[in-house]
Amino acid sequence: MNIKARVYFVINNAITYEYLFTMANHTTTKRARLGPTRASTINVLGANTCSNLLQPLHETKGMIWPYTPNVTFGGMANYNSFDFVHSNYQYWNFRNSQPIDIQVTGTFTAQTNEEGRYLIAVLRFLRSATMMEFGIPAAQRGTAGTPPPVLRFNYLGNHMFNNVPVVVSNFSFTLERDVDYVEVQLPDGAGQGLAGAFNDALFGSVLTKSGNQTFVPTKLEMMTTLLIQQNTRNVRENFDVGAFRSCNLINNGFL
Repeated sequence: MNIKARVYFVINNAITYEYLFTMANHTTTKRARLGPTRASTINVLGANTCSNLLQPLHETKGMIWPYTPNVTFGGMANYNSFDFVHSNYQYWNFRNSQPIDIQVTGTFTAQTNEEGRYLIAVLRFLRSATMMEFGIPAAQRGTAGTPPPVLRFNYLGNHMFNNVPVVVSNFSFTLERDVDYVEVQLPDGAGQGLAGAFNDALFGSVLTKSGNQTFVPTKLEMMTTLLIQQNTRNVRENFDVGAFRSCNLINNGFL
């Protein structure tokens, strides 16, 4: 199913305009996106209803960075050292290799009520993505002890970040004093059906009082750290250096 999503771009660092694009497949787009797999969408984002605070993220299959973010990434090979008595050199034996954490730093804005709702949904999504299932309600559902979800990160197409399995390690932002704050009106019931721990975790009781609204900054800089979390069976059965080198594994999330 084609999904239309609103994305805002900056032209010449000054002009902002709204652009509607159609996503036939949410894993094939140049925009930076962090979201659940299709099978885990309901578990991660909840129901696609107006009473769900994360409903705006259903439209974009997860969170999208609306402006081009700064992404830091790399790889490393780990070696152990050894040497010989009376030798002039140190020698190294290979231990393992690994990709380093993905650091994503991006800007979010809230110039309209719709953007404000999206920003609130993003913040709640990231916070919930760092939490495990816990407590009596989770035990009654049979999900107690379930760790935070493994998500998928996509950015810039097949040969950059394509369906990379990641977990959210941390995220941070600063509510700056020199920016304007706007009131965001939320649909009736949004945020009121959540479990108590999530209900007050980020915005406190402001979501369920005073007409169910809150305030967000018109501009927010946020840093997010993603850890690559490969499936051990997938690595064992499918990874091959030769296939990786020849780009035959681009759909497996290997970096």
